[in-house]
Formats: sequence, structure tokens, C-alpha cells
Amino acid sequence: PITELIIPDDVTYIQDYAFYGYNDLINVIIPDSVTCIGNYTFQGCSNLESVTIGNGVETVGYQAFYDCEKLSTVILGSGVERIMYNAFGECDSIESVFYADAPRSWIDIYISAGNDFLTDATRYYYYEEKPSFSGNFWHYVDGVLTVWDEE
Repeated sequence: PITELIIPDDVTYIQDYAFYGYNDLINVIIPDSVTCIGNYTFQGCSNLESVTIGNGVETVGYQAFYDCEKLSTVILGSGVERIMYNAFGECDSIESVFYADAPRSWIDIYISAGNDFLTDATRYYYYEEKPSFSGNFWHYVDGVLTVWDEE
């Protein structure tokens, strides 16, 4: 079974229902080439724990990750403009959202109803250099997502 899915760089759209209910998935990486994650794409992937959504993704479709009950970590690209109804509905294990942009950009994202587990999670914002102000921030160290420690 496939537990880690890395979408190829030549894919621009992930079709509706593409991986619906595929319970073996644990980690999904969606590259910058993808501009839209279709409706119900990963719905019911009950063992999915983390998803990386590339900077090219503009829309996360209706119920795209609905009922991914073990989803705990979401890395959300800076290009996201719309998160549709219930895209992350019933994902009550989401603990952390790592947003690849600054806090001021988060408010520009249209986030439809049914995404409370996403919006209520601890949110971290991307800063390559350690910010001189307090907050939750992250960056990559040798390709590994790393949270900036507050000192």
C-alpha cells in the first residue's frame, strides 16, 4: 500500500474524489504546480496525518479533506485564496497549521464555514530569518520544518 503520496510536478489539478477513502495514506505532498485540489479529493482518508499544500494551490475544494480524523499537521502554501465549505470538516485532530506567509496575508484567505478545526489550530507563520517580535513562526533548516523558538 502507498502510505506517502507525492504528487508529480507536472500535475496542475487534482480531480474530485481522486483519493477518496484511501485509508493507507499517512502523508501527502502537493507541489507548487497544482493550482486546485478538487472536491472530496482526500475525504475519508482516515489515517492521513499530514498534508503539505504547495504555494501554487489557490483553491482547496469542498470537503477535500473532510473526515480525515488523524490529520494533525497542515502546511498551507502562500498561494491559497479559497478554502471551500467543510474542506477540513471533521478533522478534529488538527493541532498545527504552518502557513507559508506572513500573518497579514492569512486574513485575505476566504475560508468558508465548516473549517473550525483548521482555523482554531495553533497557527505558525513563515519567516526565513528569526522575527524580532513575538508570535508563532517557522522556517526550514536543511529541508526540515522547524519552529523558531522564542527567547
